Order: sequence, then structure tokens, then C-alpha cells
Amino acid sequence: MNDRLLNKNFLLLVQARFVSTLGQQATYIALMYWVMEATGSATQMGLVAMLGSIPGLLAGPVGGFMADRYRRKWILVGCDLFRAVILVVLPLMFWLDAPIEAILAYVYFFSFVMAASGSLFLPAAGALLPQLVPKVSLTRANSIHEGSTALTNLLGQAAGGVLYRLLGPALMFVIDAITYFLSALSILFIAEPARSNERETSDSIVRDFIRDTREGVGYCWNQIGLRKILLAALVVNFFAAPTMVLLPLLVDRTYGLEADWYGYFVALFVGGSIVGMAITGVLNLSGRGRWIGAFTGFTIGGIGFLAIGMAPPLMFAAGAFFTVGLGTSIMNVSLISRIQSVVDPDMLGRVMAAVNVLAMAVVPIAMMLAGVITDALDQNVLPVFIASGVSVLVFAAWLGFDNDIRAYLSGD
Repeated sequence: MNDRLLNKNFLLLVQARFVSTLGQQATYIALMYWVMEATGSATQMGLVAMLGSIPGLLAGPVGGFMADRYRRKWILVGCDLFRAVILVVLPLMFWLDAPIEAILAYVYFFSFVMAASGSLFLPAAGALLPQLVPKVSLTRANSIHEGSTALTNLLGQAAGGVLYRLLGPALMFVIDAITYFLSALSILFIAEPARSNERETSDSIVRDFIRDTREGVGYCWNQIGLRKILLAALVVNFFAAPTMVLLPLLVDRTYGLEADWYGYFVALFVGGSIVGMAITGVLNLSGRGRWIGAFTGFTIGGIGFLAIGMAPPLMFAAGAFFTVGLGTSIMNVSLISRIQSVVDPDMLGRVMAAVNVLAMAVVPIAMMLAGVITDALDQNVLPVFIASGVSVLVFAAWLGFDNDIRAYLSGD
């Protein structure tokens, strides 16, 4: 481990995430808008989003297992190269005038396998970061890392709507593929510290996987405060996860705006995230301050969701998206930093994967149901935002008064 926070290896990881996320976010806009324009169906949008969330549950434990047993650097490089290759097929289909049905079928496949690759990538990246910085700087490191990713989201999403209108989806997919190649190149230069438990594949690999996955889930379940947080997050994510998927309908149907405003709304959300991460980085929250930060973040986010659901004037809606991003980032950094600070580095990959699976287990169903319900409501997405706000505020109240949650976040 390096003694300085801003060392070469950490900066290379931040740089890699910055580059790949830039293209990824712009591409997401292109993908969802193309589906909306090609099908005119919220159900189809929900289906694409569902296929993009299922792999997190299926491949997440595999990602955690691999992150704890193999070189995390090479997992990241392999995922980036795979995503670049699978991505270039889409622009080829557009340029060859493939039938819409064929493109849509590939979009389903593409959404699934890209998300599966991401499910292998994220546990490895989350487990690699604590190896590259001093333990006392974990909160600041996460703030910088997540803040850099959020800044990229801001740039990619802000420009994504405009680029979709000017360049079209095909060229945006090409640019995204290039960013994955550049990300892999940056990660190649990271000097990953050796770990004592790296082992080669053996005849007992299946038993090892089952054991490691059970250990990750067991750890989360045995920490009472963490268990309660993850159960509440399960409910919150059921209502909140579909909001960004259905955002093109809010822009198009509720406000009657062009695709540019999808990018602007998401950019404001990400801008709020950057501010929230800057706050947590400067304050370097720990102990009771971490619990206060998580409670404050959830409360702010819930208020923002409720405000959007009321369909306020455009400028107030813009402010509400900023507020949601601000609260979400403060909460996420507080929780992630707490987990990384107490879990053994050799077990961190499987624990992070278990956290993701336990918190996101119902998201695929939520994505599909949200699309069907929105079509049934004549594509009115406002009730989805209201339900999200209510669920977040209810959890904020629980977080504020539950002794087990307070003790876990505070480190008591």
C-alpha cells in the first residue's frame, strides 16, 4: 500500500474510471432514447433496464469471488476489453441498416452481457481501491474516486442528449468502445500489491465459490446494523431504481422537452453528487459523523424525489434533481467507507458483491413493473417519483432512530 493518498496507482484507477464512464453515460442516453423512439413503449424501456440489472444478481457473487482470489487488476482489464468488443457490433448494425427488430434483439443481449461484465468489474474495483491508499484516507479516497466518476457522469450526461441529436446513436457507441480500450490501457500500468491468499483454479473451484459467497452473505447478515440497512435499501431501491430509467418519459411526456433536457436533468443529479462527495471528502466523516451524514443524505434525497413527483416548474425540478444527487452521494460514501474500513482486505471483494446483491435483489422486477404500470397510467411517471420519495424518507426515519444502524455506522 502507498503512504500517500494521491499516488500513481490510485490516480491511474481514477483516470480509468473517468474515461470509461464518460462514454458509458452518453451511450446510456442514446440507448434509452433509441428504444423510446423505436418502440414508443415504457414497457420495452423497462425490459431493457431489467435485462441490464439481472446480471448484478447472477454475476455479482462471481465477481466478488474472483476479486478475492485473483489479481484484481487483470479482472478490470479483461472486463474493459470485453465491453469494448461487444459494443462495436451495435454501430455496425446501424450502418448496415439492420431491421429494427434485429437491433432491438441485440440491445436486449447487449444490455445483459454488458451488465454482467460490469458485475465482475465493480467488486474488483471496490476491493482494489483500499489496497492503493492509506486506510486513514479511505473516506477521502472514496470521495475522490466517486467524485471523479460523478464528474464524468456529469459531462457524459450533460452532453449525451445533445450528442444524440447531433451525432446519432451509432457514432456514440463507437466513442464508448474507444473509452473502454483507453481505460484498459490505464489499468495496465497499476502496480497491484500482492495478497497472501491468491490461489489458482483447482478441482474444488465450485466448492470454493459456494463457500466464499456464503461467507460474504453471512458477514453482511451477521452484522445487525448492516443487515437492517440492506433490508431497507431493498425496499428503497424497488421504488427508486426505475426513476432514472423512466426519465426520458418525464422529459418528453410531462415537460414536452427535447432529449437535451434528459442530459441536463441527469447532469444536475450528478452535479449534486459531486458536491456531496466534496463535502464528505472535506469533512472526512467518521464515527458518529458518518451516521449523521447517512441520515442527512437520505432525508435530502427523499425530499428531492417528492419534489420531482409534484411536477414543479422546470427550474424547481432541476433543483430537485440536484438535491437527489447531493443526498444520495453523502449516503453512499458514508456506507461504503464504513464497510471498507472494517472488512479484511482479503474478504472485501465477496462482501462488496454480497452488499450489492442483497440491496439490489428486487431491482429487475421493479424495472419491469415500473414500465408496465407507467404504460397503464398513460405514461405518467410522476407516481414513481412520489413512491420513491416516500420510501426514502421512511428509511431515513428508521435510520435516525434505530440503535443498531446508528451503532454500525458510528463504529460503536
